[in-house]
Amino acid sequence: GAAINIQPHHDVPKAIEIFGNTIIAKGSGIRVTGGASGYEQRVRGNAVFSDSPVSGGTQAGNFTAAYADAAAHLVEPFGALSSFDAFPLTGAMSGVALDTTGLSAYTDWDVDFNRHARDWTIRGAYAGGGTNPGWIPVLEPR
Repeated sequence: GAAINIQPHHDVPKAIEIFGNTIIAKGSGIRVTGGASGYEQRVRGNAVFSDSPVSGGTQAGNFTAAYADAAAHLVEPFGALSSFDAFPLTGAMSGVALDTTGLSAYTDWDVDFNRHARDWTIRGAYAGGGTNPGWIPVLEPR
């Protein structure tokens, strides 16, 4: 299905920042429609694996590839929950440092999913590559 859909509901989307996500979706990855004029809807620094990765908004520094190509860039994107790992492979999804202007207004904008400092040269939820040093999802009551 679809991953992130930003669209009018009771009002139109105004200032939107979608950044630092790793998305694996058979449907649309990130879709922004119907934003209010005079406001920016920005999509930047994400890694999106979808046959329709990113549409709408002001896009910058995203890494996009087809859904089927996720395994060429992530440790274990299609495994069972017990082995699922969206950490980048060594050298994957890197580029020049992202322009992070305005992101400091957001809590934890400068750390990745594992709470490691990021320099924004690797796209998606993580700041490293190779072996995931952090949390792996598990199915258990909380």
